[in-house]
Amino acid sequence: MHVTALPDEALLHADSIIVGEAESVWREILDDFIKGSIKKKYFGREVNLAELPPIRRDLFNKNSTIRVKS
Repeated sequence: MHVTALPDEALLHADSIIVGEAESVWREILDDFIKGSIKKKYFGREVNLAELPPIRRDLFNKNSTIRVKS
């Protein structure tokens, strides 16, 4: 949400950003990356998230733990 709200600020910290929903432009981003022509900004259109397929939780490593330095 931060990137969508403040895209120019986000670009100070990234090579490329997505404004809006990433799902609608993900294929374009991957294709551009493969071609070596990634853009600075991509603009995702609004997506009905309820229509997206469910998350493939079976792909997650269930034995993985995230460790946070204190």
